[in-house]
Amino acid sequence: MRRLSAVALLCALCTSTCSDSGVDPEEEVQMSRLWPNADRSEWNFDLQEYIAADSMIPALAGLDTTQVDEIDYRDLQRRLQLPAPAPEDSADSGIRNLRVVFEGTLATPNGPKQHLLASDVSLLAKTPDGRTTRRGGPIFGGSQAFVQAADWMGYVSIVNGVDSSFTILRSPIEAGASFRQDLLYHTDSTAAEYGWVVGRRSVEIPAGTYDNALEIVYFVDEGQQCAVNDQGECTRWFRAYRICTVLLVEDVGPVYQLTIAYLNPPIPELDISSGVYFCEMRLRSLDIRDVNTQ
Repeated sequence: MRRLSAVALLCALCTSTCSDSGVDPEEEVQMSRLWPNADRSEWNFDLQEYIAADSMIPALAGLDTTQVDEIDYRDLQRRLQLPAPAPEDSADSGIRNLRVVFEGTLATPNGPKQHLLASDVSLLAKTPDGRTTRRGGPIFGGSQAFVQAADWMGYVSIVNGVDSSFTILRSPIEAGASFRQDLLYHTDSTAAEYGWVVGRRSVEIPAGTYDNALEIVYFVDEGQQCAVNDQGECTRWFRAYRICTVLLVEDVGPVYQLTIAYLNPPIPELDISSGVYFCEMRLRSLDIRDVNTQ
C-alpha cells in the first residue's frame, strides 16, 4: 500500500450508465439537466479501487505529462478505454457500495445557490500514520459545496480567502470544448486541472444502458508535493497526476467514472515506488427527487 502525505492521490469519481435518455445527440445540452440536485436525491455506485504496478497500466505507457498544452484529449479518451489490470491479492480490491446524496442547500446570501453533496465511503488512500482518508475528484469526495449555474458546474470553496474551486464542466458544452482551472488550494501555483468535452457515447452499467452519455476527460496536475515520513520529515519532493473520464446523462447525473492517479518521480522509501492508483465507479441505482416538492 502506498502512503502519502496530505493532498496525495485523489479518487475522481466518474460513471456511465442507464437506459436511453431520449435526448437527441445534436440537441443543445443544458447544464441544469446534467446533474439533478434536489435535496435528498441520491446515487448508489459500485466502487472498485486498488493499487497496480506501473507496468500493468497500458493507459500510462508513453504519456508525456511535461507538455500539458500539447495533450490531445482524444488520446486521453483512447488511453482511458484501454483494458485495465485486474486487482490481485488486495483486501481493498473488492467492489463496495458508494452512496452519494445531496443533503441540503447551504446558506449563501450572496452568490449562486450551493448544495451540500456528501458521500459515505472512505477511499483507499491513507496518511503516513495509517488513517484512511477521503479523497475527492471531478465528481465526488467527502463533503462538497456543489454549484450548478447556466455556464458552470463544480465545487466552490473559499479557504483563508483563497478560491479553491474545482470545475466539473464549463460552457460551451460541445465536442472539443476545453477548460482550465487553477487549483489554488495547493501551495504550488502550477497545480491545475484541464478538461475536455469529448462528445456522446453509449455505456452499459448495472443501472442499465444509456445511448447518449456525455463524456468529459480530465488531466489533473496536483503540483509539487512533499513526501513526509513517520517522523513528519520531508524526504523528497514529487509531483502527482490524475487522468479521468466521467460520463453524465441528462436528467440522471453521473453514471460512470474511471480515475488513474500516479506519481513522478517514484518514492521508494515510502513504499510507493511501484504503484498506480486505479478507481472505477459504475451507477447501480438512483433516487432523484422532484425539485418542486422540496
